[in-house]
Amino acid sequence: MGDTAEEAFLLVHPYAHRFGLNRPNFDVRGMADAMRYAPDFMVPDCMYEVMGVASRGDGTLKFKLDKAAALSTWECIGPVRLWIYDSSKKRHWDAPLTDWIKACSNHASFERFPDNKKPYYALHIEHFPTEAERHAP
Repeated sequence: MGDTAEEAFLLVHPYAHRFGLNRPNFDVRGMADAMRYAPDFMVPDCMYEVMGVASRGDGTLKFKLDKAAALSTWECIGPVRLWIYDSSKKRHWDAPLTDWIKACSNHASFERFPDNKKPYYALHIEHFPTEAERHAP
């Protein structure tokens, strides 16, 4: 879902510069979280982390706790925003990281991935901190 979301992001922000890791040819599991979860893109006024969500499924964003903490570290350098894409309904949400973290604190459930037991916030679309914007195909 991430690759589809990134392609959609670049249609809206064609001038964006690739910033974070893009499936490197080395194992990232031992890296410091701030390096591993560097935001995906940089634009002139902020950095963006791009993620996908499926409204066809359960409509829930799975936002890893370690990723949220690492992205908060990047806020020391400059503003970080999350850009979330729903490929089934061709829409996206764009809001500051702090707004997403507040929404998670207020509305998300705390879950764990079954394979590695890593924790994540499960935030349903209805609790996203901003309204969806329609996205051209």
